[in-house]
Amino acid sequence: MTAIRLRLILIAAACAGLWLGIGEARAGGLEVAPIGVDFNAGQMAQIITVTNRADAPATVQLRTFAWSQPGGVERLAPTDAVVASPPIVTIPPGREQVIRVLLRRPASGTVEQAYRLTVDEIPVLVPGRLNVALHLSLPIFVSSGAAVRAQVAWSARPAGGGAIELVARNSGTRHARFDGLSVTTRGGAASAAFGGYVLPGQEKRWRIAARGLDRAGQVALKGAGDQGDVNVTLALDGQP
Repeated sequence: MTAIRLRLILIAAACAGLWLGIGEARAGGLEVAPIGVDFNAGQMAQIITVTNRADAPATVQLRTFAWSQPGGVERLAPTDAVVASPPIVTIPPGREQVIRVLLRRPASGTVEQAYRLTVDEIPVLVPGRLNVALHLSLPIFVSSGAAVRAQVAWSARPAGGGAIELVARNSGTRHARFDGLSVTTRGGAASAAFGGYVLPGQEKRWRIAARGLDRAGQVALKGAGDQGDVNVTLALDGQP
C-alpha cells in the first residue's frame, strides 16, 4: 500500500483559546512570526515573516477579513480596510518572505477595530499522498489612540445534555483575551481548559460539558486573562 503522509494542521484563532500575538507558529516546514498584528495610533503598516524550512517550494495565500462576534458566534467577512502584500507568494526552500500588512484608512473613533489575516498554504497535489496544508488565522487589532479598556461580565446557564452555556460580554472599547479557563461544578467536576478573544461591544459564548450540574447550583470560573486572573463564582441562572 502506498504510504500516506499527513502533515500537521495548525489552526490558531481567538476562539481556540490560543494566546496569539506573540511568538511564532509552525506547521510542517512553514513558520509564521509574529502570530498577531497590532496597529497603534498613527501606524499604517506592519509586517509578518513567513519562513519555508522545507526542502521544496511553498506557495502561500494571504487574505484579510473584518472580524465580529454577533450573538456570540465568530464571523469573518471579506474587507479591503486592511490588505496583505503580496497576497500570494511562492517561497523557495530555506528562504523567508516578508509580508506587509497595510491599513487603508487611519483609525478613527474610540473603539478598537478587529480583523483577521488568514495564511493558507496551497498544497501541491502528489498521487498517493495526502497533504493537509497550513491554515493560520492571525488577529489584527487597530487602535485609534484613545484610552481603551476591556470590561467583561460573565454569566452561565444550563444548556441541556449535561452542559452549560458560558457567556462573556465585553462592554469596553478594547478586546479581552483569555487562556486556560476552566469551569468547576459544585460537585468538583472540572471542564477541559478553553479560552479565546472577546471583542469590544460584543460577546463570546462557550458550550461547556460538565457533570454534576443542577439548575439552582453554582459554578466556579478560573483562568488567566490579559488584564489579570479570572476567579468568579456564577449562578446557573446567569446571575453572579
